[in-house]
Amino acid sequence: MNTMQPFDAIDHEILNELSIDGRLSFRELARRVGLSTPAVTERVRKLRAQGTIRGFRADVDIKHLGFALEVSISLDVAGSRLHDTADEVAKITEVSRCRRLTGDACFLIEAAVTSTEHLQILIDRLAQLGTTTTSLVISTPVPKRLPTISTKVPKTPNRG
Repeated sequence: MNTMQPFDAIDHEILNELSIDGRLSFRELARRVGLSTPAVTERVRKLRAQGTIRGFRADVDIKHLGFALEVSISLDVAGSRLHDTADEVAKITEVSRCRRLTGDACFLIEAAVTSTEHLQILIDRLAQLGTTTTSLVISTPVPKRLPTISTKVPKTPNRG
């Protein structure tokens, strides 16, 4: 069983650098964080062993694969159908991510389609599972990134 070890500032630097470029050599990573190559190699090994680093993936531009539109679809379903719905959504190849939510919708689905006609087919398929609300992604001003964890606690303004 993997146990979580406390992270220090260098671990955070390593994770940040690898989240930006997962293909960095250990030598270059060591140079960037100010450690020896063996020390960085060992830290990365530990981060992988405890499950903090789950893998290294390519950042693919899906437009090059013919997917012209990215969409977010909220899906609300009856509580008794949650698990069945998640299984059904997982079978839809256009879906790149599905998250279980609290609030007005049960699921937030991220998907990609080739055209508005393709989008209509996807919506019709999901509508068989529950109520959908679809939003078209027009840009990504903040791409996926690691949140920064600060060891400093922000001061609360004096409301005297």
